[in-house]
Amino acid sequence: MLNIAIIVNSLDPVSGGEITYTKSLISKLIKHKDHNLRLHYFSNYKNEFLKTNNLNINFKSLKYNLFRKIYDLIKMNLLKLIKYNKKYNLYLDSFFKEKKIDIIYFISPNHYSTKIYNTKFVTTVWDLCHREHSEFPEVGRKDIYRQRELFLKNSLNRSSIIITDNNLTKNNITKYYNVDNKRIKIIPYYADTNEFDVNEKISNDLHLDEPFIFYPANFWKHKNHKLVLEVIHDLKKDGHYFNLVLTGTNKGYLEEIKKTINQLKLNDRVYFLGHLK
Repeated sequence: MLNIAIIVNSLDPVSGGEITYTKSLISKLIKHKDHNLRLHYFSNYKNEFLKTNNLNINFKSLKYNLFRKIYDLIKMNLLKLIKYNKKYNLYLDSFFKEKKIDIIYFISPNHYSTKIYNTKFVTTVWDLCHREHSEFPEVGRKDIYRQRELFLKNSLNRSSIIITDNNLTKNNITKYYNVDNKRIKIIPYYADTNEFDVNEKISNDLHLDEPFIFYPANFWKHKNHKLVLEVIHDLKKDGHYFNLVLTGTNKGYLEEIKKTINQLKLNDRVYFLGHLK
């Protein structure tokens, strides 16, 4: 019997693609029946709960609080100071050893993987946008860039397996971080979908006469809302009238979007519905 710890970040509904990706992967794991595997679900946060595939999953807390982080830091530096070279376990290694966990699967990018020293683990990389598109402040700002680099450099070369969802990212992980290509596995992005009925709530509530473009995306700069606005503006000039329905949470870019709407005189064409369930 192989005991696998499945680690998730906070299952915040407004996090965007993260929760969709997490749900889809856990659904796949549940469907994959193997009596030689036993899955244990853990989270960084307290009281995480997920309902998927008619199952209710209560995630156990890792209980890695500030006190334990400070204790680990002191202990690690003291052991280095006295040049202690034998195998030693810090909090997370001890925690998983006590639970008899054989391997840890970080289902999304997680800095806790840099705190694992003696337990095998699998890590996940969604993208390398801070390398490829550093012009976007949400990934290219100095502190965020540095944080991402530290995480990847300290995690990837020690991962037993690295999961990503496409060949481009796989090849770039090898290119930027000198990782053996054979250790990188692709799990294509898959989202559980429900059939969308055009006669349902969104169109009935808004009473839109003209066709509309529906763009569900949090307000990050890299989501390129401006491009959609420019397209609607150009279509309007040519006599083709479209509305734009936007959903999502503000990630610091909403005011700039509203400013562009005013400049393009599209105030009567754009509808903000906020975050929808």
